[in-house]
Amino acid sequence: MKFWNNLLKEIGLITNWIIKTGAELLEPLKSIDGKLSKEENYIANENPIKKINSSVTFVLGCNESRTKLIIQNIGLEPCYLKLDSRISKEDFHFVLAPDTSPNYGNGGSISLDNWHGKIYAICEKETKLSVLEY
Repeated sequence: MKFWNNLLKEIGLITNWIIKTGAELLEPLKSIDGKLSKEENYIANENPIKKINSSVTFVLGCNESRTKLIIQNIGLEPCYLKLDSRISKEDFHFVLAPDTSPNYGNGGSISLDNWHGKIYAICEKETKLSVLEY
């Protein structure tokens, strides 16, 4: 009986040693993983859903720290965008196709890198835009 008790005690010690050694070996790997994992590089902007109608609507202001922005039409009307306040349905930079169903996620979108200036929008009736800036 003494043999079995000693064997179980030794197995317990070996098991604890394996667990402790494994944790010690994994710790440096966690720090490497943290360096390799891409950090979140954006802060969600306030009010990401913008309602656009037939009057000129201010979408985004100047932001010198912005590296990228993505705008998607999630409404049912085409939306016209311009990187300037002098926008009309005949004078624009981009047109975003309408979504096939409200908030369905397949409306037209645009992605701009390193645009720090203002953006304005207009549409025929009413639509909604999803706006994300990093």
